[in-house]
Amino acid sequence: MPLARSLFRKGADFTAAMAFEIASTNIGITWNYTTWLTIAFPLLAAGLLVRFWRTGGPAMVQMMDGSPDHAEHEHGGDRMYNGHHH
Repeated sequence: MPLARSLFRKGADFTAAMAFEIASTNIGITWNYTTWLTIAFPLLAAGLLVRFWRTGGPAMVQMMDGSPDHAEHEHGGDRMYNGHHH
């Protein structure tokens, strides 16, 4: 950034100074923990999605789509006590 700041102070346009700074830096792939996380997360997400589809996830979500009032009426009373009050 010192080079970009110097160019900017000498009258260069801000975007030109930043473009020069970006172009002059040595950008490359570094293999650190964030690289591994970037690779691992999509693989984990894909695995979970495959498991969701293979184990009937969409049908389960559709079954759970009813409102609580509808489910309570359907099952007859308070769901916590299965209709038995103390």
